[in-house]
Amino acid sequence: MSQDELDDFDIFRAPAPPSANKTPADERRISPSDPAASADPSNNSPTDSKPLILIIDDDPSVRDMLAASLQNKQFDVLLCENGEAGIQTVSDQTSAVLLDIKMYGKDGFQTFKEIKEKFSHLPIIFHSAYQDLKDPYEIMNEYKPFAYVNKGKSFKEIYDTLVSAVDYYQQIMANYHLVNQLSELNQAYERFVPKDFLEFLNKDSILDLEYGDYIEQEMTVLFSDIRSFTALSESMLPSENFRFLNSYLQRMAPAIQQHHGVIDKFIGDAIMALFPRRADDAVLAAIAMQNTLAEYNVQRKKEGNLPVSIGIGINTGKLILGTVGAHNRMEGTVISDAVNLGARVEGMTKMYQASIMISSHTFYKLEHPQQFDVRVVDQVLAEGKSTPVTVWEVFTGDPPEIQEAKRATAKPFEEAIAIYYLQEFDEALTKFNECLSLFPGDKVAQIYIERCKHYLKVGWDDDWDGVARLHTK
Repeated sequence: MSQDELDDFDIFRAPAPPSANKTPADERRISPSDPAASADPSNNSPTDSKPLILIIDDDPSVRDMLAASLQNKQFDVLLCENGEAGIQTVSDQTSAVLLDIKMYGKDGFQTFKEIKEKFSHLPIIFHSAYQDLKDPYEIMNEYKPFAYVNKGKSFKEIYDTLVSAVDYYQQIMANYHLVNQLSELNQAYERFVPKDFLEFLNKDSILDLEYGDYIEQEMTVLFSDIRSFTALSESMLPSENFRFLNSYLQRMAPAIQQHHGVIDKFIGDAIMALFPRRADDAVLAAIAMQNTLAEYNVQRKKEGNLPVSIGIGINTGKLILGTVGAHNRMEGTVISDAVNLGARVEGMTKMYQASIMISSHTFYKLEHPQQFDVRVVDQVLAEGKSTPVTVWEVFTGDPPEIQEAKRATAKPFEEAIAIYYLQEFDEALTKFNECLSLFPGDKVAQIYIERCKHYLKVGWDDDWDGVARLHTK
């Protein structure tokens, strides 16, 4: 450096090294109301209203001078005589650090690095004499402290630098808390408007949503519902109802989310979820829900409560996802015939006493159907629909003994269905009775037995197409 540059730093020689027999650590707290020379080591917490300045310097005369000068200012001051003590003392309550560089033990550079590893945004001011160190400009470029102040500078410059450092840190922390608050607020919003919903609509934030935003996309929709929930809820107090519902829904939600599903809404005890990737995800989620429910029922039985059963209906098709409402009140929703049919398929699970049912639209979209135990159930024309649809049962999520019984009757059941649609009702009746003898609890076989008996008794029309026309939702 040139002599002019040296003069700019107002360099003076450092004091003589302290004696070797001094105590290993000198930590003193100075507040504006305390004499500079007095310190209570037990008082190591900053006051609520004043920024805390940590001074790390191995020269007691420098520490005492700074403490005396700062005692009537708006700071609390904590004094440490070496880098190790400073590293142990610094905390998230510290607002700025005034750090000597050439010290016994850990020097200021190593102390700087270790403090920054824990408190990356904390402003640290190097405070040293030029002859103790290399070019200050190099130090600023290499370590990037908040500032470098030579020990030859006036106290006013030190004080002004500390004020700037504290202001900087308080602004950083204010921004940090604001970001945290916004993050928590966004997480709270996501409980009501899922992040996936925003992504579907290509929105970065809930603030970007406007009523009328929508997309059209093929997805698989899942509906689930607790069987006989009205009767179950009538046996409970309102508070017990809410506890039960939350306990149940908190178990079901992860099964959906773990299989790439998005919960669109909770409708009382019912769940509506969307699966944008593939139909297999929805079926895997439904199986996981049934398995989770089985575990939940074990706990309920231990507590003396009745078991819970659910029906799950799944359909795949084009749907419109968007926002509806007004400027001051809107919500996300999904509308389409595919959604309505999914709800109807869930309703059919009660009639056929099936735990999981899927439409043919979903069945033929499965990428790996062989991983599921399925059987065709019926051709139906749902209430309010003009086109019939084939519905299938997925029994992979049934209890093991029921799964085994349905596998054992798979071949005769399939033969019986084929014969039935050929209008060979006498032979179909025999086959369905064979299925029922192997699995007495097969509600689907019972339904076909009753139909066969009906047609054999009263006959059937020439335009009979085998479609079951349902008159309930």
